[in-house]
Amino acid sequence: ENLCSKDAALVSAVRGSAIPALVVATGFLWSLFGSLRSLCANVERGEVFSEGNLLLVRRIGWIFVANSLVGFAAAYWAAHLMGGYLRQHVALTGIKTGPVYFTLPSGTLPYAGLDGFLIGCLVLMLSEAFRQGLALKSENDLTI
Repeated sequence: ENLCSKDAALVSAVRGSAIPALVVATGFLWSLFGSLRSLCANVERGEVFSEGNLLLVRRIGWIFVANSLVGFAAAYWAAHLMGGYLRQHVALTGIKTGPVYFTLPSGTLPYAGLDGFLIGCLVLMLSEAFRQGLALKSENDLTI
């Protein structure tokens, strides 16, 4: 319960930075795997180019884009909280320093940086290929 620390400010900073990251990651993975499960089930039934799959592929792309933006905000919030704690409780001596900043690497949250945004954009482009495939399938179905 106390994260093995008697320092209430540290416990608060760790909880305040970890909980949003966990919520973002859990929501992202839940929605991503749910959409992927539905997409795979449709493909298994033989529905490759369908309106439902087009919507699922678009949803997956938007999930990646949204997660990268929200994940970036959560990482920024965590850096702000931990930086505040470090500025108040850590003193560096012997070296000339300016303000102490605590930053998180871009890969701290799943796809919380540019990589998730790019993956989302690529999946959205793939959804356009699905849309064109659906249009060709519909045209082919009308011809036969």
